[in-house]
Amino acid sequence: LGTSTGYSAYYVAKALKENEKRGIKGRIDCYDLWEKCGGCKMKIAEENLLEYNDVINLIQRDAFEVYKNYDFVDILHIDLDNDRNILEKIVSKWIGKANYIIFEGGSKERDNYPRVEKHASINEWLKKDKYDYTTLTPFPSLTVIGPI
Repeated sequence: LGTSTGYSAYYVAKALKENEKRGIKGRIDCYDLWEKCGGCKMKIAEENLLEYNDVINLIQRDAFEVYKNYDFVDILHIDLDNDRNILEKIVSKWIGKANYIIFEGGSKERDNYPRVEKHASINEWLKKDKYDYTTLTPFPSLTVIGPI
């Protein structure tokens, strides 16, 4: 959720293609509003991901409603200018629908970073909620919730 120019999607798709060589198939559905919310143009992501268009779907849709389209996913990657409020809304809807939920943030260092510190703490939210999670450091950190 939150594709922008497709940087993360590119590397996930690359791994999916490697897995295909071992008989393991997968797909990645990428959601973003792109230019509808002032972001980059969807065309930029399409061009960047052209090499992997057989395993990637780019879909222009509000990320907060996407959960309704899935019974289950193996991995959910959230990259929506992550702050506590966004993550609370998204994660609560995907619990039980994803093996793993991955997002940037979760460390105290990232919570205190100047562009993020005005938002509510992701680290405190993770500690108070019931999620089984691991936060990988160093900065900016990456948090994995699961298996759920």
